Amino acid sequence: MTDNDDAVILNQAEEQWRIEKQAEEDWRTEREPIDRAQAILPAWFVDRMMTDNWVFGLLLVTGQTLVIDNIQQIRYGAGGTWIDATMHQDFLGPRASAGMKTRHPWLTLMTAPTSRLKISINAEHVVAAFELADT
Repeated sequence: MTDNDDAVILNQAEEQWRIEKQAEEDWRTEREPIDRAQAILPAWFVDRMMTDNWVFGLLLVTGQTLVIDNIQQIRYGAGGTWIDATMHQDFLGPRASAGMKTRHPWLTLMTAPTSRLKISINAEHVVAAFELADT
C-alpha cells in the first residue's frame, strides 16, 4: 500500500463520517418539533398525531370535541402554547355522525365548517386527546 492509497482511504472514511453526521443532524431537525410538542403535551399521542393523518379528537374544556386530522406544530406565543392542526371535514358523513350522537348523546363534535381546514388552538383548552376512528 502506498501513501496515496492511505490518503484515499482516509478521505473516504472522512466523507463517510460527514455523511453519517449530516444524516443524524437531518434526523434531529425533523424530530425537533415532535420533541418540543412532547415536552408540553402527553407523549403517548404527540408522535402519532404529528406523523400520521387520521381522525383524532381533542376534548376541550367546553366539553366539545374538536375533530382533527393531524397536528402540524406546537408554537409558543402570546397567550401561551398553541397547537397548529388540520381540522377534519365532514366527520364520517351526516348519517354516521347522527348515529354516533344517538349512541353518545354527550358527544359534541366540531369539524371544519368550510374547506379551510387550518386551526390554531391554545393548548390550555385541551383536556384530552384520543382517536375517533377504529383501525
